Amino acid sequence: MSMSSKFLTKLMLGLLFLLPLVSAESYVCLVYFTGIGCPHCAKTDPVVLGELPFERKNLVIIEYEIYRQRENAKVMLAYSQVYGTPTGIPLLIFGKNHYIIGDYPILNALESELANLSENPCPMLNGN
Repeated sequence: MSMSSKFLTKLMLGLLFLLPLVSAESYVCLVYFTGIGCPHCAKTDPVVLGELPFERKNLVIIEYEIYRQRENAKVMLAYSQVYGTPTGIPLLIFGKNHYIIGDYPILNALESELANLSENPCPMLNGN
C-alpha cells in the first residue's frame, strides 16, 4: 500500500469516526473532486472547502485532489462508473446522477441545491 493510499485510508476512517458526531442531527455529505493548479477549481475551492463548511455545520465534504494525488484520478473514474458522473473538475457529487460540474455551475447552483437538502448520505464507491 503506497504512502498516499495509507493516508487516504486513515482520512476515510477518521471521517467515519466523525460521522456519528454529526449524525445526532441530519447531515449533508458531498464528494468534491478538485485539482491544485486548476484555474476553475481556484474559483470554487474557497467556497466549497472554505466558506460552506463554516456556514453549514451539518455539511461534510470528502475531497479528492487529482493533479498532485494522481491515484485520485482513478477514484474519479470509479465514481463516474458508479454514480454516472462526468470526469472533469471541479466536480461535486451528491448521489446517483446528481452532481454539479464546472466553476460557474457550482458557484451559481450550490446554495440552492443545499437549500433543498435536509440530509444527504455520503456517496461512497460501493453505491451506498
